[in-house]
Amino acid sequence: MNPITQPAPRHRATDLGEPPPRRRSPLLRVVLWSGRALLVVTAVAVVSAIATRGEWARLGVDADGFPVAWLPNGAVVVVLITGVFWPWLLGIAAPPGACWREGDVIVAPTVLGQRRVRVSRALVLPYRGFTQLGTVHGAVVLTGAASVLVLLGPIETGGRSQVDAVIGRAGPTRFHRVLGEWGLGALMLLLWLAGVFVLVGAALAVIAPEPLA
Repeated sequence: MNPITQPAPRHRATDLGEPPPRRRSPLLRVVLWSGRALLVVTAVAVVSAIATRGEWARLGVDADGFPVAWLPNGAVVVVLITGVFWPWLLGIAAPPGACWREGDVIVAPTVLGQRRVRVSRALVLPYRGFTQLGTVHGAVVLTGAASVLVLLGPIETGGRSQVDAVIGRAGPTRFHRVLGEWGLGALMLLLWLAGVFVLVGAALAVIAPEPLA
């Protein structure tokens, strides 16, 4: 008679030992739904600014060249906020502390839904960067040309133990790999900045395609 095997519980990856069972975080749920609401607000603000351009354009601009009407200015501010957090709002990035492992699969809750990535079929590239609060650790998980998962929180420092637990890395990192992680971190920063400029620039081009009189 074969023994009954209990399925392994899902867990939140927090260290390289035996992680605790996964717990639903009320704060995480609030953050995810806030991100979804921000996407809706951004879309509504941009569409409203475009639809009413003829009305607010007649009000003219102030001494600094900005529209007098509040709607286009508000739409640009909302787009700027969305641009700052674009990797998380578009479902590309997820905080490593909110992710967990189910065997060989990384489960990442994102603003656009839960993502599942099989580690054995992915190229995992840890990286690190420097912020005003200190060093931050993250990882890029590539499963194809169009499938990327970035393990990084929007506001956090450290996090190496959480990242290592999610990607399954153990032991110290060698010097040449540390240099590579810093280099990849610099590239990630440039890509993030490029995304911000592209989103804000596109929004400005759509909201006010011509200079206001």
